[in-house]
Amino acid sequence: MKMKEACKLLCSTTYTVKIIAADLGYFSYLFKKTVGVSPTEYRSSNKIFYWPSGFQ
Repeated sequence: MKMKEACKLLCSTTYTVKIIAADLGYFSYLFKKTVGVSPTEYRSSNKIFYWPSGFQ
């Protein structure tokens, strides 16, 4: 659930990755491990929220 929230925040806010990570209680490493790209790469390539298929 936290990863989904992070994806939404990355697409819909200008919060820094550091703020999002601190707010949700995990680091960029876990995001990249789960989603496949870093939070910064995710934000750059996605202007609208998407949740990769196969993720819970």
